[in-house]
Amino acid sequence: MQGDQELVSIIRDQIDETEWYGYVVAESDDFLAIQSVSDRYDLDGYRVFRCSDIDEIDEDFDRKDLVERAMEIKNLEPQPIPWLRLASMRELVLSVQDAEPLVVIEREIVCPDECEIGRVRLDSDGTYSLLWMTTNAEWERDDRVFRYDDITQVSFGGEYEQTLAQLAGAWPSDSA
Repeated sequence: MQGDQELVSIIRDQIDETEWYGYVVAESDDFLAIQSVSDRYDLDGYRVFRCSDIDEIDEDFDRKDLVERAMEIKNLEPQPIPWLRLASMRELVLSVQDAEPLVVIEREIVCPDECEIGRVRLDSDGTYSLLWMTTNAEWERDDRVFRYDDITQVSFGGEYEQTLAQLAGAWPSDSA
C-alpha cells in the first residue's frame, strides 16, 4: 500500500471509539501513517498509529465517496512525508521533531484523556521528557519521564498545533 495514498478508515476498538479517515502516506511492519481528513472535509496534519492497535483498515467504507468528492471539490491531494522514520517509536518521534515545530504524543492506554504537545528535550533508548506546550501557547519544562513503549499515537502538522507553534514562537534554547 505504501506510496499509493489510498483513502482508508481506521478503527481501533481496543483504544478508542473514533473512526479515523485519512490517506495512507507511509507504513512499516509496526506503524501506519495517514494524512488525516478532518470533519471539515479537509486535510489536517498526519497521524501515525501502531499497527498492533489497529483492529480494522477499511478501503471501502460508507463515507469514502463523500470524502473523495470533497477532496476533489477543494482541490486537495495528500502529500507524502518521505522523511518520516518508522523503524521504532523513538525514531518516529525524533524524525517528526526534526521536521515539525511540535509533536503530539498520545499514550491512550495509560492516560486515555491526555496528550502531550511539545518537543522532546531529553531522551534515551526507552524514555523521554518534554519541553511542553501549554494550551495558552507557552513553553513549559516537564521533568516527568515517559516511556516510548506507552505511546499509541503520534500526530503532527495539524492546524491546532501549527497555530500553537506560531503563537509561542521558537522554543527556548535553554530547554535541555
